[in-house]
Amino acid sequence: MGAVTALMYTHKTPEKVAGLILDSPFKDLRKLIKELASDRTGLPKFIFEPVISYIDLEIKSKTGFSVNELKVKNFMQNHAFK
Repeated sequence: MGAVTALMYTHKTPEKVAGLILDSPFKDLRKLIKELASDRTGLPKFIFEPVISYIDLEIKSKTGFSVNELKVKNFMQNHAFK
């Protein structure tokens, strides 16, 4: 998550950043969670969708933040450095 945090923060202060070296940022947190869970358990990815949705609701109710908002590809397309 450090690479994604760096990407999402630097657009706010581009004058402070000369460059970034990122180690494997993910494009979509929801997809990453399903892939990791499936790899570790051997279960199909679709099995984890209801669990992720429940966790997302819990996170959103406590923080106002949704897992669905972490789609880095979309973020970078909208906030790319010019």
